[in-house]
Amino acid sequence: MRGEPQRYWRLGTEDRVLSSPAVANGVVYVGSFDGGLYAVTVDGKRVWRFSTNGDFLSSPAVVDGVVYAGSYGGSLFALDALTGEVKWTAAIDPDGSSPTVVDGVVYIGSADGNLYALNAADGSVRWRVATGAGIFTSPAVADGVVYCASSDGFVYAIDAASGGIRWRANVGAKYSSPAIANGTVFVGSTFNSFYALDAGTGAVRWAITTGDSVLSSPAVANGAVYFGSNDGNLYAVNAETGDSIWAYQTGGQVISSPALTKNLVYVGSMAGIVVAVDRTTGQLQWQSTTDAGVYSSPAVVDETIYVGCDDGRLYALGVQ
Repeated sequence: MRGEPQRYWRLGTEDRVLSSPAVANGVVYVGSFDGGLYAVTVDGKRVWRFSTNGDFLSSPAVVDGVVYAGSYGGSLFALDALTGEVKWTAAIDPDGSSPTVVDGVVYIGSADGNLYALNAADGSVRWRVATGAGIFTSPAVADGVVYCASSDGFVYAIDAASGGIRWRANVGAKYSSPAIANGTVFVGSTFNSFYALDAGTGAVRWAITTGDSVLSSPAVANGAVYFGSNDGNLYAVNAETGDSIWAYQTGGQVISSPALTKNLVYVGSMAGIVVAVDRTTGQLQWQSTTDAGVYSSPAVVDETIYVGCDDGRLYALGVQ
């Protein structure tokens, strides 16, 4: 195992950073439970802070110079990426759902049980679809279909243009956000399992059992699916069959979602570490210790890892 990676800087907030960072044009955007959304240069200098009365649990999306971010118990905001000035506000409570922006439309779930499609230009509602319970996951969009998991346990496939429900499948997917690849929907489950569903019909292609719930959202690349579990493992499985490739035990719940580079997979653990694991072998390459658990999912840009932590900080680490 290599030594601990270089810690370039860490930026303190006034509460936990569960939000996952987004990086665009040399600026890192991340929310905190202190009610602030932060814009920080890649060398650690604060550009601006936008304040609300709610906590930022969901992660921001940055598209065409606009930051879209939701505040728990509050609103969805569209902010100027350079200044932090408000462009529009929508009265939606996204809780943990993060916005997905595709072709001028913002898709986001809400604690009121609706999946919303909003015009990115002004925040007006194009459509909304009711599910059976609050949506705390983030939607994924592929081939004109929006996929989301609701806390009623169902994965929904919704027509992106009309808002019509194409199918739904009850797999206990309450907190894991789906990932789509090669006509398959991959999603974690509170049934102590992980599912691959047919993207066209919702039929189960395969399912595997884990040692605890899967709240982590998967990453898919080169025929493999990577995800974490509350059993402490980071898993790599074959995307076609679900067969195990490897599992790496982190020593704490893995709620963080993995980030991939060519050779490595990075993820945070509630054991208070960020790990880098070889994508092929599952061997630990390095780990970096933090002062609390890591719920946030890392973002890797230009040889730097940006990740939030329950200690209230945003970290910038070298990828080695």
